[in-house]
Amino acid sequence: SMTINNTTFLANTADKSGGAVANSGTLESDNTTFENNTATESGGAVFNAGSYSADTDTFEGNTAETDGGAIYNQGTLESRGSTFTTNTATESGGAVFNAGSYSTDTDTFNENLADSGGAIYNQGTLNSRDSTFISNTSSESGGAVFNANGAIYSAYNNTFEKNTAETDGGAIYNAGSVFFEGETNFTENSANNGGAIYNQGVISSSDIETYTKNSATYNGGAVDWNASSGTLTDCIFEYNTADY
Repeated sequence: SMTINNTTFLANTADKSGGAVANSGTLESDNTTFENNTATESGGAVFNAGSYSADTDTFEGNTAETDGGAIYNQGTLESRGSTFTTNTATESGGAVFNAGSYSTDTDTFNENLADSGGAIYNQGTLNSRDSTFISNTSSESGGAVFNANGAIYSAYNNTFEKNTAETDGGAIYNAGSVFFEGETNFTENSANNGGAIYNQGVISSSDIETYTKNSATYNGGAVDWNASSGTLTDCIFEYNTADY
């Protein structure tokens, strides 16, 4: 195993994956900064095929030419108290592309950019707890999170604010399964369809969700629902708009 403490990875480049670090073993990083690293394929800063734990780290301005602007994960990934800012993926997952198991706890995702999944693209299992998604952008779908067909996303006490998708799902695009617990807030997110959420999978909520001032150019100021079943419980919808 390898442990990295109080270290900076700046402007490193990989011709394939993992601009700063490629891990297939066990990796821990603590209070470490990954800035302006680049991969010509996936994982602008980190490519993980093993077990990786990131604690109070900063990922800023990293770029992947395909997926995972900051991190590409196909193993087990945990991030706690970390900040993901202005990371970019040309295709999917501006901050993180998850093809394995990913748990994010008290993290902040701010101003990340991708075609799909401005902050996170999930095609595995994703758990986000007490995390904040602000001003992330997708040039296609899923301004903050794109949850792919067959993927599972569990969200607890998250905040989605001012995220934008040019097509569907300003905050979340769901084609898999999403489970909301705790209090989740969607505020001022926007898209062509589904200002906060575009759903064509399964969504279930057991606690309070609040949808405020989300907007859609066409359908579903708060939610555009294109599925046959699902459950929303104890939700509050206020001041959402759809122009069409």
